[in-house]
Amino acid sequence: MKFQPNSAFLFTLAGLVILFVIVQSIFFLVRAYRRGKSLGIETAQMKKTIVSTAVFTLAPAVSILLGVITLSKFLGLPLPWLRLSVIGAITYELPAATSTANALHISLSETITDPKVYTAICWVMTLGIFPGLIWVPLFIKKIQGGLLK
Repeated sequence: MKFQPNSAFLFTLAGLVILFVIVQSIFFLVRAYRRGKSLGIETAQMKKTIVSTAVFTLAPAVSILLGVITLSKFLGLPLPWLRLSVIGAITYELPAATSTANALHISLSETITDPKVYTAICWVMTLGIFPGLIWVPLFIKKIQGGLLK
């Protein structure tokens, strides 16, 4: 059996994670809206803030879409869709995938069907971005202090 990076299983996993993130976002949007109401902020002001935030979300979404398209040519659609929808950045994901493929002497001109190569690329992309998830919570006070100075 050959590995398929566009399998229904991977689409389902990616879809579930992205759905969780969307539900979480809606949950916090509703809580923030209710909190704003309890603080006496006018409905028109909150709606204006929500609309302007949504508009400013569209510009980065274009680059994310381009990144998903670029990465999906050789990694299939589920992994880039998941990575770039949740935590990744094209400025990191593409070089990480390319470097790993080059180190393994794999061409990125066609879809990767070797599960070991696919897994290696996934691990490099994940482990490379992981320290930021740890450093920020641990050093946020120091970072903020440096910014204030």
